Amino acid sequence: MFASIILIIIVFAVFVIGSYIFIKSINSEKGFVTKLKKESKSDKQYFKNLKTSLEDAYIIDPETGAKLSLEQAESGNWNSDEVEYYDDEEDPFLSDEYRFFKESSSYYIENLKYEFKEVADDAIDLIESLHMFAKYNEYFFFKTFSKVEKNTLIGFVAVSLGNIEYSRTNQLFCWIKNLGFSGHYILIEKNKVEEKLLQLNGVNLKTFGSYHCEPIKKSTYEPQLFDLFSKFSEIKGLDIEYKEGHLFFKTKNEMTQEDIDRFEALLDQLT
Repeated sequence: MFASIILIIIVFAVFVIGSYIFIKSINSEKGFVTKLKKESKSDKQYFKNLKTSLEDAYIIDPETGAKLSLEQAESGNWNSDEVEYYDDEEDPFLSDEYRFFKESSSYYIENLKYEFKEVADDAIDLIESLHMFAKYNEYFFFKTFSKVEKNTLIGFVAVSLGNIEYSRTNQLFCWIKNLGFSGHYILIEKNKVEEKLLQLNGVNLKTFGSYHCEPIKKSTYEPQLFDLFSKFSEIKGLDIEYKEGHLFFKTKNEMTQEDIDRFEALLDQLT
């Protein structure tokens, strides 16, 4: 009897450790990764939830999602109408960040009718050549979606000025392809102080709202491009770059549902 109890304890411990490793593997492989930080109130609540889950022990059947006692799991006998079922929305291991990106992915697929799309090697080369990513020490795309009729790729991108494992900002990225105009331009958002300094130093750049347009390679189609850039005049908080027929823009801060909505509204004007 004592040996059976010890065996059950060992099996349960292996299950808990395995579940933790599984969740961590989801985070690292699919990009739903939480930031590592000093213990906060939310961290304390996390460990409180973890302690509760260990005290209220159950095993999740991998095929049906049924929450089973150790006895039910060991015997293989239970009534499917009498057991509870696992809901990942209740899982204390999953962060708000994970849930947001899971919901956002579903929103792009189900509501906005995008499709999952892997970034091709030649596209990676083009993205890596952009000025908007040059300031970051590390960055990676952990979800990308495509809508063929808009010739558009949307990406969730994590960026970091230091070590991405310890400090990152999750941004929303958009790429509109094949617009047909040559040239390379970057639009940099300036505050009032920066604008004044540029004026004092005699620097006169074309402006679109709070964005200053810096030509890297001038185009013979500037009137058409400037008309395109003017669509951003009323939108703040973006990095914007146009390179040889492709328009790129992304948020500078942590992405939100509001960013998704305003990107879709902007795409309706641009495509």
